[in-house]
Amino acid sequence: MNFQQVRFVLAVMKTGSFTKAAELCCVTQPALSNAVNQLEEELGAPLFSRTTRLVQVTAMGKHLEKDFQNIVDSRLALYSSVSSWLSRDDNTLRMGLSPLVSSDIVDRMMTCVKNKRPDTAFVLTELNRIDMEAALKSNTIDIAVGPAPLPGNGLHKTIVYAEPLLLVSAMPFADESTQCSLDILERQQTLLVHDDCGLAQNVRSLFEENDLELKEYPGRALGYHVLEKWALLGIGHTLLPASKITNPRMSRGLIDRNNNPVMISYEASWAPSILAHPAWPVFRDCFVSENAII
Repeated sequence: MNFQQVRFVLAVMKTGSFTKAAELCCVTQPALSNAVNQLEEELGAPLFSRTTRLVQVTAMGKHLEKDFQNIVDSRLALYSSVSSWLSRDDNTLRMGLSPLVSSDIVDRMMTCVKNKRPDTAFVLTELNRIDMEAALKSNTIDIAVGPAPLPGNGLHKTIVYAEPLLLVSAMPFADESTQCSLDILERQQTLLVHDDCGLAQNVRSLFEENDLELKEYPGRALGYHVLEKWALLGIGHTLLPASKITNPRMSRGLIDRNNNPVMISYEASWAPSILAHPAWPVFRDCFVSENAII
C-alpha cells in the first residue's frame, strides 16, 4: 500500500467515478484504476463494485473509508509538524499557561531564562488544562504549566511549584491567624468552576483523599475569579490558590486530617521534541528545577 493508492480510493469515493477521480488527481484513468486494483488485491477484497454505468462503494469500502481519510489527515499533520519545526525560532519559547498559574512564578521563570539567554522571546498563551496536551503534541506550544496532574500520554512532566489552597467564605473567622480544619467543610455548599482549568478536579480529589463528602453548589462559574465574589455573597464557600485571592482577610489556610497544610501543586509538561531545542538546558534549569513553594 502506498499513499497514492489511498488518495485515489478516496477520490473515487468522493466522485463516484473512476474517470472523474482521475481528473481530480491529475492522472490518467488507467493509471488510477490499476493502482486501485492493486490495493484491492493486497487487501483481499474489493472496495468498489463496478458496472459500465455505475461505481458503488462496497461494505468493506465503507468500513475502511474513515481509516483511509485518517491516513491522509495524518500525513498532512506530519508535514505541518515538520514545517513548524523547521521554521521555529530557537530564540522563542512558547508557553501555555493555566489561568491559575501565579504570575510571580511566571516572572521568576522568565527572569531566570533571560539572565542566561538575554535574546529569548516569550510567547504566552492562556490555555485550559484540558487543551494543553493537544497544544503540546501539535507543536503549538513548547511547555505547558498548570495544576497537577496534567493529562497527556508520552509527555514529560514534573512538579514546578506549590502554593496553599485557601478557604474563602463570608462567615466570620474567630482568629485571623487560625487555620481551619478541612473537616468543617463536609456537606457544606462548595462553589466550583467548570472542570476545564483543573481547580474543580483538585478540590474533588482533596475531599476524596480525606474521606469527606463534598456538597457541590448546583451552579457553575466560568472563571475562578468569580468564585471569590460569589463566596462573599454568602451562597457558599470556595477554595482558591493563595495567589488568586484578592481579599486576604476573608480567606484562611486549611489543614487536612493529617494536620498538613492543604496545597495545590502545579506541573510543567513538555513533548520530547523540545529536547532538541538549543536552549533546552536553560529552560530545564529554570522551569523543571524550580520546585518552589510560594
